[in-house]
Amino acid sequence: MHCTGSGYEKTLTPFTITDPEKLMSTIESAKQLGYALSSEELEMGMRSLAVPVMDSREDCVGAMSVSAFSGRYSPGELVEAALPILKDAAEELGKTL
Repeated sequence: MHCTGSGYEKTLTPFTITDPEKLMSTIESAKQLGYALSSEELEMGMRSLAVPVMDSREDCVGAMSVSAFSGRYSPGELVEAALPILKDAAEELGKTL
């Protein structure tokens, strides 16, 4: 994967993933876990949790996410508090598609 000019080299915070191998590893991890967690990668002080929205054919047609201040939730706390609710909401939305 060649990243020059692709936008991957843009660092938004000290935690932004710019290394192509680490980015691919993070994507694979999210795929296996069924969710993605961003911890201050896009904006300092913010964490985000996202899940895929699957349609009736099990095609990924979008994503649903929630964000929280990093001072309020650790990564683990955000996953524990929000993941079940987020997954249920994404599943319900997917049933309508």
